[in-house]
Amino acid sequence: MPDTPHMPRTCLEWKGSPGATYMGIDGARGGWVVATSQRGVTTLELHHSLSTLPLSTEARALIDMPIGLPSQGKRRCDLLAREALGTRRSTLFPIPCRPAIYAPSYQECCVINEPLQGCRVSKQAWNLAPKIRELDLFLRADPIRHDHIAEGHPELAFRALAPASWPLPPKREPEGQTLRESIVSEALGIQGAEVSRELISRHKGEVDITDAYDALSLCALLVLTHSHVRFVGDDSFDDYGAPQRICIGGNPL
Repeated sequence: MPDTPHMPRTCLEWKGSPGATYMGIDGARGGWVVATSQRGVTTLELHHSLSTLPLSTEARALIDMPIGLPSQGKRRCDLLAREALGTRRSTLFPIPCRPAIYAPSYQECCVINEPLQGCRVSKQAWNLAPKIRELDLFLRADPIRHDHIAEGHPELAFRALAPASWPLPPKREPEGQTLRESIVSEALGIQGAEVSRELISRHKGEVDITDAYDALSLCALLVLTHSHVRFVGDDSFDDYGAPQRICIGGNPL
């Protein structure tokens, strides 16, 4: 599905430099898979906490986790990103409201969310709540981190990296994994399958291959665009000043 002119876009003022560090971050069972590219060298690591991220002044990161939680209603950026994904829209689901994310149980989460968003919360969304809270608190602890971390989505990154092959088969299918591996390998100049399997071997049970490819795709998008990326959203912010927008691809350089 091509971009449509009515989609609001805000360009984040990230300017690439020879020493820039580009990072793609994806949540995993054991923490956060972080793909890092600096001066042409790409690494893949597992961080058990966001507090250990090496966020230098030159770091630019896309993370596959919501930033900017709604107090009620649904985020406009989720709706626009789902439009852009077309037949792959099911890979991105609306985010529950902030009070529901911080509920102590799934049942209470649904009770809180229904009057605020008009729906209960899926188990899939609730399972992400601990990581959504971790990221939310991490950003609130130091607002300057918003200059370095923005919300992305791997399927949107793959869409931007390989438009001729869009839509890709699901990432859990062998063909889908093969295509994703070839896309990130070409973009980053690495053997994507090799570095991913090395990570998995070091952290058995904490990471799987799809986590690795998702993180690499977000990193690759920043590398190829020198972090000159574009977003969908409505220029809104949550109650703590976090922008509600999702990276949809790169701007022409």
